[in-house]
Order: sequence, then C-alpha cells, then structure tokens
Amino acid sequence: MSRRSLGLRRIEGLSARGRCCWLLALAAAGFGWLWIAQQAAPNGHDLAKSGWVLYYPKSSGYFTEARRHHEAFPQFLGNYEQTVAAGDVLHQGTHPPGLIIAFELLLRVVENSPTLRTALAASEPEVVRTSFRELQLLSTRGDRGALAGEPLSVVDRGTLWLAFLLVHAAAALAVFPIYGLLRRSVSPAAAWLAVAFWPTVPALALFIPKSDALFPLLSCLVLYLWLGAVDRRGIAAAFWGLLAGLVFWGGLMLSLAPLVVGFWAVVATIQTRYQANAPATGWNGFRADMIRLLPAVAGLSLGIVVPTIWFSRATACDLLAVWLGNYHNHAGFYLQYPRTWWKWMLVNPLELTVAAGLPLACVAFAVVIRQVRDRSYSTVVVSFGVTWGVLLLSGKNMGEAARLWLFLIPGLCWIAGEWFETDSPETTTRQLSPALRCGLVLLASNWRSVPRSSCGSRDLTIRQGERPRSAKQESFEILHGAENATLHRNRMGS
Repeated sequence: MSRRSLGLRRIEGLSARGRCCWLLALAAAGFGWLWIAQQAAPNGHDLAKSGWVLYYPKSSGYFTEARRHHEAFPQFLGNYEQTVAAGDVLHQGTHPPGLIIAFELLLRVVENSPTLRTALAASEPEVVRTSFRELQLLSTRGDRGALAGEPLSVVDRGTLWLAFLLVHAAAALAVFPIYGLLRRSVSPAAAWLAVAFWPTVPALALFIPKSDALFPLLSCLVLYLWLGAVDRRGIAAAFWGLLAGLVFWGGLMLSLAPLVVGFWAVVATIQTRYQANAPATGWNGFRADMIRLLPAVAGLSLGIVVPTIWFSRATACDLLAVWLGNYHNHAGFYLQYPRTWWKWMLVNPLELTVAAGLPLACVAFAVVIRQVRDRSYSTVVVSFGVTWGVLLLSGKNMGEAARLWLFLIPGLCWIAGEWFETDSPETTTRQLSPALRCGLVLLASNWRSVPRSSCGSRDLTIRQGERPRSAKQESFEILHGAENATLHRNRMGS
C-alpha cells in the first residue's frame, strides 16, 4: 500500500520514460503477486497444476498435438482444415492452429538449447519438480497413464515450464496497454490507481497457465493501437492501424475471442468520434470524420489480410476455412451440451463479478450508476456495455464466463479509472486502505490454514490408523484404483 501511495505522489510529475519504469515495476510486482496467489492454493491446485493442465489433452491438448506431430509438423498444418472439419467442439475444433504452433516453436527452442533447459530446470520450485516427477512416472505406466501419448522427456518438461512462465509474464505485462487505454480519459494518478487492480483479479491467478490468461494482453494491445490509429491522420494512422491489424491477426491465430474485441473497437471508435464531432458539426461533420479514418482502416486491413494470405500459401492451410469451421464448432458445443439460456443470463454476470474481484467490480458498477444518474456516458462505459451486453444476450458463453470473459475484465479497470478521476486519488486511497488491510489479514489467515505437504503437490493427509503411502504406491493407485477419476477431475478442473 505504501508503494502504491508513493506512486500517486510521483506519477504525475514523471516523464514518459519514468512512467514506463513505474509500470515495469508494477508488472514485476504483479508477477510476484500472481506467483504467491497461486502458490497459496491447496496442494495440487498451486503452481504444481501448471504441468498437469498443459500436459494432458483433456484440459487443452495443444502441447500434445505439437509433440505428436513434431517430426512432420508442416504436413500436420496442411491437414489442419480437415482436423477442424472433424467437428471437435472442445479444443482443437474450436481453435485455430496458433497455440499448437506456439508449443511447436517452444519445443524446438528448448530442444536446441541445453543451456536454456538447465536454466529452466533450476528455476522450478520444489512443488513443480515433484509434479513433473509424478507426470513422468505416470506417463511411463502404459496407456492409462500415458494419456498424452509418450513418456515425459526433459525437453517436454522444459517446454511446459517455459510455457507457464511466458503466460504468467504476459498476464502481468498487460498493465502496459491497460494503462495506455486509461490515459485516454483520465489523469496519470487515476490511471495508476485503476491499473493496479489488474494483478489482483482472481480469475487471472486461477486460470494461469491456460491461454485465456494471455488474451487480456492481446485484446488491450489491439484496442490501444487501434484507438491510437483513430487519433492520428495520414501515414501515422496507417502505421498504427497496421500494428493493430498484425496483433489482431496474431490473436485470431490463437482463438476467435479477438472478434469480440474487434466489435468493441468498432463501438469505441464510433462513440469517440461522435462525441468529438457530432455535437458541434452535426451528422455531416461526423460522417466526414469517419471518412478520414480510411488510412487507419487500410493499415488494419493490410495487417490482417497479408499475413492470412501468406500463412495459407506457406502451409497449405486455408485460414478462412479454419476460422469458419471453428465458429461452426463453437455453435455445435451447445448442441452436444444443451444449456438453458435465461438461467445463464442470471449466472454469468455474477460469475464475472467474482472473477474480476468484488473491489474492482463494485468500483466499476459505481461508475456506471453515477453516469446513468448524471445522464453523461463515457466512451468506455458505452463501448464496454454494448459489447458485453451483446455477448451476454447472444448466448455464446453459457458457462465458464470467468475464464472465457477474462479478456474483457481489463474493461472494468478502464471503467474504474473514471471513479478515481472524479474523486481525489488520496481520498480514495484512504477509503480503500481499511478494506485492503482486512483483505491482507484474511489472505494471511488463509495461507496459514492451507495444509502444506513436504512431499509435493499431492494432499497426503493421513487418516487416523492409516499407514503413510509411498509415492510409488500412490502412483499405482492413481493408475489402477478408484482414486484415478477423482484426482484427474481435480487436476483438470484446476
């Protein structure tokens, strides 16, 4: 809290380079906080979960596919359209090949760098080492244990840990584009207060190392670059639009979630230009201003179309067909797993509130209530509200809103900045101090109450009269006993 208050006193007078250094310090602190928050979870759901989540195909499958086709990866990409057409509605069928390509690249980097493998192994905490030893043991015990196809190798182990570290770092580095978005409408002090919420978002710590924790960085970067292009004219607008298009295309290679970000950007652009021009010049002035966006649109289109054509020709993988197949398979999920629309319309907002954390959600909600009362709406409230409302009513996410909507939660940070802008940052800090102190006390109490095992990631609580089990005995029970199903569900659910 003292460091954050110090930031309030100094952030206003800093240069752009100085603020960048402060944001880097905040990202580093966020990295550490997310690390501690994950390690504070019960055994098996702490940092040890990283290897299990990325290794087993039930929870993702992208690493599995990259390793399975490692020796003939170009042929795999050439046939990816047929893979999507097979109709899987869970992982591969609903995602472009970008995540598999990322794991393939990481595999090759780790495979060709013994020094990197040594450094990665040295950086593993003890719970992670124990988790990898379990995975290695299970992956050599036949078909029931080797669910990912082959025994876990040293290269696989380094790749999984490197992937975790990269996603973890990307989650923390999202403070940079979030701060940039905040500075479009609020002062440096208010932006600093609001962006400091981001590392504390509960869903962020919960879903690392899933790729969903990577999407907030990409979505905010697309919005920041595109709105920067909207503010500029001529070649500068085209250049910023090109950068936005390249990042947008990179996101589309991983998931279809950037389509929602694209809609958000369109609504934000219309709202921004309307507020800037229509009140003074009317509809004709607004239309003329929108026409002046053509260089930015041209740069954006170039950044999307050119990589798409290049990739399709280089790999014989028709990306447009893959994206259409992904969209079709997304819709097919609810045909196989029917949901009741109106029930999820009630549950999803509550889940999003818990995912974002009550402090952030309450501040953002207070801003919305204030603007409704004053009948004066900011760009972020309108654009985020319309985007989230359309997504909610469309029924595209009936379940798992905390994970699937993680890329939208930075919008709540952006909205929260409006609150800190209208109220004195120092006053807000004093108001939040008691709640933050209580939260730290509760966290410390929870940390002390969590049972820690010296044997690693498993909860080895010994019942009265029960003899302790060895790691070998436990591994055998996991493979052949009823405990297998329970442990697997717990691990995958983490």
